[in-house]
Amino acid sequence: MKNSKRTIIANLLAVISFFTFITANVNAQNAETFDGKEPKTTNSLYVVLQRSDMCEMMNDNYTRWNTEVVNYYSDRPSIVFLSYDITDENTIDATKTDVQNYGLLYLLNANKAPGRVFLIDPNHQQIVNMLDVHLTSEELKDAISKESPYHEQAEAGF
Repeated sequence: MKNSKRTIIANLLAVISFFTFITANVNAQNAETFDGKEPKTTNSLYVVLQRSDMCEMMNDNYTRWNTEVVNYYSDRPSIVFLSYDITDENTIDATKTDVQNYGLLYLLNANKAPGRVFLIDPNHQQIVNMLDVHLTSEELKDAISKESPYHEQAEAGF
């Protein structure tokens, strides 16, 4: 009987320790993501294209992405487009400054996928949608519009 009580108590302490460890790691990741600063509330959406020269899908769709999708939103300053080239260490170093300035480097490095488009809520530093650049321009624009601040305002009746 004493051994079973000790086993239960030991297991309970192990579970508490585990959750304490997880919470500490989440807080550490948040600190790294935000560089120790609280995020500013902003009425915008970050759209990041993660590219690589070695990704055939990326090479086939990069021009279309820029001309049909990025240009479509050129009059919407609330949608911030970024490109992060993960081809090799040189291209990462050359393109990481922008994503770093927006506090997205850790988030993107944890989700490396060439040809992927990330829609990121800047207020919570969370990925709200991940798309592949090979989707049609209309599918990409629909997904971006759905997550954009203007879409939320239109739904709220503003």
